[in-house]
Amino acid sequence: FRIPDITQEFAFEDFDDGDSLNNLAKVHPNFGWYFAAVGKAKFIIPDSVSGFGGTLEDATDKDGKQGKFISLKFDLSDTGYVMLGTHLGHDTAHYDLSRLTAIRMKVRGDGKFFVALEHYKEIGDNTFRKALWKTEASENWREIVFRPGEETLRDESYQVHFSDIATEIGFFSIFIR
Repeated sequence: FRIPDITQEFAFEDFDDGDSLNNLAKVHPNFGWYFAAVGKAKFIIPDSVSGFGGTLEDATDKDGKQGKFISLKFDLSDTGYVMLGTHLGHDTAHYDLSRLTAIRMKVRGDGKFFVALEHYKEIGDNTFRKALWKTEASENWREIVFRPGEETLRDESYQVHFSDIATEIGFFSIFIR
């Protein structure tokens, strides 16, 4: 719940606007959402022609409110994963999100996925330290809340405590397996 003048919410992405820019990017320009398939995985939607616009679909929630959501279709094969993400600004831009208490999103689907807030400095070939949360989608729409302190940690995958990078976040990413 929200307490006026005490809690704050920020809608990071509004798919209803139809553009590929998150709401921070409208203030600090960047390149919008990006999609990548790794290993033998491949995207079906978006395809090379439709791009981001081809991923948006219309929906009506249980209260009758209409809106858009991003819909992806992909083939993971046996050894791959797909990812989507967005820069929070120019490549060297970063934000202090140390006061962040939660990330909320509504999802449905049939796979495991990881949500990451990534540090802005590259430490390897397109590799960044990241606070990573793991969950699984379900057949019906549900809201998932990710909280700092509940992240998944694996040093070999550059996963760190949110507090280690919270003052310099440069990317929001989703990895789907």
